[in-house]
Amino acid sequence: WTVDDWKMVLFTDETKINKMGSDGKIWTWKRPNEQLKPKHVKQTVKHDASIMAWGCFSSSGVGDIAVVDGIMNAQMYIRILSSHMIPSARRLFEETYIFQHDNDPKHTARVVKEYLARKEIKVLDWPSQSPDLNPIENVWHKLKTLVNKEKVKKLSELPVLMKKCWESISTDYCNTLVESMPRRMDQ
Repeated sequence: WTVDDWKMVLFTDETKINKMGSDGKIWTWKRPNEQLKPKHVKQTVKHDASIMAWGCFSSSGVGDIAVVDGIMNAQMYIRILSSHMIPSARRLFEETYIFQHDNDPKHTARVVKEYLARKEIKVLDWPSQSPDLNPIENVWHKLKTLVNKEKVKKLSELPVLMKKCWESISTDYCNTLVESMPRRMDQ
């Protein structure tokens, strides 16, 4: 595919956003034989409060971001597609677009496939277990970095901050990610 082909794609996915920052591994460097210092250790919280979010973007910028209220299943996913994906696609594309989502079971459920067929939404075939191909992972990383720079005291403040940070992600950044797709696919 060319860059112009990838500019027709609406990239989508879900992620977890923590109130207190990453729940992944964080690495630090110290010299051999150097004593462990406070700067080498980051305090963590055992059960950090978090929210699940769904979002989408294209080369034209970010679309909607939605808080996933409860456990995401096929019916909730259809509600998100109806209330967030379709309106985003109308804003981001002049006419036709190709919808991208991964092969999560809730995305490939029969009711979801029927919904997408009924709405005549063209779906991009996507390889299983390939998060490194989806440029929305870069957008999620940027969003989490922006959110983590701010400190929220209550979980109820997180969705407002998340949306503010999401909307600050530039169209240029999104376009650069989409333009990287031919290189990603070559590797």
